[in-house]
Amino acid sequence: MVQTILILAANPKGTTPLRLDQEVREIDAGLQRAKQREKFVLKQKWAVRPRDIQRAMLDINPSIIHFSGHGTGDEGLVFEDETGSANSYLAPGNLDVNSLTKCQVSQAFNVL
Repeated sequence: MVQTILILAANPKGTTPLRLDQEVREIDAGLQRAKQREKFVLKQKWAVRPRDIQRAMLDINPSIIHFSGHGTGDEGLVFEDETGSANSYLAPGNLDVNSLTKCQVSQAFNVL
């Protein structure tokens, strides 16, 4: 059975620039070198806003979700809102993945 890995990346304007493209490239390269690489498909969504996450999860139905971007420690993850401001937060504990079967969530973020 093929498992889909969904990478969600966000680097809102006004925040420290991150090399998210480099991180995703390393993840992709690691999968390509894996012995069972045919069991995984890598999907990517860039410049995600909070509403984009739910849409991506419904459209893609991933087995694994990896977020790359900025975080504020206990307050959660930083996203760009509809006005372009970097003030939307989503605490990892509030991310509803209960509707996804066997879904794992990983995070890689730079604390502001």
